Amino acid sequence: MTDKERYRIRDIHGRVEKYLRKRPELGESFVDALESLEACPFIPQNLGHVDHLKGPYHCNYRYRLKSGSRGVRFIYEVDQEDHAVDIYELGPRGAVY
Repeated sequence: MTDKERYRIRDIHGRVEKYLRKRPELGESFVDALESLEACPFIPQNLGHVDHLKGPYHCNYRYRLKSGSRGVRFIYEVDQEDHAVDIYELGPRGAVY
């Protein structure tokens, strides 16, 4: 894969950074998720972790860091023209939507 085909993380919202400071145990899995998104931010390669959202978030995607009742997700948007990913929400399963 060439650098031109890879996506870059353009923006991580301050809310996301603040949540990561409160939950440092998520840091490593969050960095792994970012690396995965840079390779392919869409569903096929990340089967199971990524889902295209519907409703008011229909242009966005969800990445699942942890499953279950203590599940943690983040919401991101993909700019295909600029090959960029913006991450703007991170939190417990019920709070990010």
